[in-house]
Amino acid sequence: MTQAQPAFDALLITDYGAPESPHDVAPFLDRISRQYPIPGERRALIEKRYHDRGGVSPLNEQCRLLQKNLIDALRQANSPLAEAVFQGNLYAPPLLDDTLEVMLAQGVRHPLILPTTPFNAPQIERCQGVLRKHLVPHGVRWRFVPPFSQHPNYIRALADSLLATLAQVTLEHPWPEDKKSSKSSKSSKSSKFPNPPKPDEPDVLLLFSAHALPEPVANMYFYQDQVTDLAEAVVAKVCPDLPWLVGYQSKSARSDDSWTEPQINSLLEEIPATRPKCRTVVLVPAGFMLENMETIYDLDEEARSVAQRCGLQFYRAATPGLARQIPEIVLSFQTRRPDERM
Repeated sequence: MTQAQPAFDALLITDYGAPESPHDVAPFLDRISRQYPIPGERRALIEKRYHDRGGVSPLNEQCRLLQKNLIDALRQANSPLAEAVFQGNLYAPPLLDDTLEVMLAQGVRHPLILPTTPFNAPQIERCQGVLRKHLVPHGVRWRFVPPFSQHPNYIRALADSLLATLAQVTLEHPWPEDKKSSKSSKSSKSSKFPNPPKPDEPDVLLLFSAHALPEPVANMYFYQDQVTDLAEAVVAKVCPDLPWLVGYQSKSARSDDSWTEPQINSLLEEIPATRPKCRTVVLVPAGFMLENMETIYDLDEEARSVAQRCGLQFYRAATPGLARQIPEIVLSFQTRRPDERM
């Protein structure tokens, strides 16, 4: 059987980007401010967070690793796309504007675009504007990989990350014998979590986190439904007996609109009163495909500190963007025609 050839002649990974040195921080924030003014006090706080960590976010390195993983998977699949995998960011080098000019110079005519968000979200529309500016005058046709938060491979990747974290919880804090589900119970058969607690004694609470958005923007994209649907699918796959909630983080101060609620830190502060039996929180960064400042600061530092203040053990699952299932998502779309409905 003849292997189907890609309908696209390049793959482009798009992201916001992030600084990689102290000298990158100000230009990075300047680029953001041209589109979305950042109040002076807020900007000073963001700058301090970056400089306290050497001016480096893990995001760009994560993007490079994702690019390598995609090239390796495409080569293994004998796809010619392996020789044309590009990466461009909105606000930090390699800038999307520059990457698109390189692609045009190399004769790219039908790129497939992979955004580093599984959701239909504002990031995609911002990238669309840059793509139109550079590609439309040259008659280039492009397609985005469709929102993939409900793709089986993405659900599996996030579920595997959660499962690994729950295994760590069990290893470090074994459940007492009287809190294990009986082997004959239906719930124990449906859960991959080793020795889960009984549903009526929820020592563990799962918190799924996504980036906060102004509510009018979130409503345009049915954003909260997308986040909740992903969380529900992951829980059903791994641990249907464990309680879970969805919260939002990294709220910006640049808008007077109301923002998506509840905030993750508020949920953590309410746990001692609302869930007195809860001893452990496992935070799942459902809204983040790759590690970035929002995961390493807002979750690993701020949320962890709040949890510990509330007497809770805190665990955080890794983002799923470097999992083996992510290239499989791209492979499943690479043979679609640019004009084909995805």
